[in-house]
Amino acid sequence: MARRRRIWIIDDNPDYCNVVKRISADKRPDWELEFFPDSRQLLDLLEKDVAMVPDLIVLDLIMPEPDGIKMLHYIKRNRQLRPIPTIIVSESDSDTDASLCYQAGANSYIVKPASLEELRHFVAVTWQYWLDIAATPSHQRL
Repeated sequence: MARRRRIWIIDDNPDYCNVVKRISADKRPDWELEFFPDSRQLLDLLEKDVAMVPDLIVLDLIMPEPDGIKMLHYIKRNRQLRPIPTIIVSESDSDTDASLCYQAGANSYIVKPASLEELRHFVAVTWQYWLDIAATPSHQRL
């Protein structure tokens, strides 16, 4: 039996998170999504237990403190989290923001999809690539 893939989504927009949850449930109900409405809640979890690390981290760049870039630095300095693919999503299409994220260790920088159809495509393609196709140190391909 295939192991469930776990995705952490750190985003302060509840509407965006609800839509992602519905799309994921329709496309791949075997993917387990855990949502964090801000970086602080994720940090609280990580300070208690890092045993249940995800296979993929999707991190919003523009959030209340600690913002996405600070959280990305934290993830990439953490020995257990560092190898996990970390995707930054942002409403910003700034080259500067994208460069800062890649320099900090992001595996991908994606401008948040503007329409429902684009969001469906983003979830289907991005999740499939990082969880089913890419061979990463955080999980074994099945």
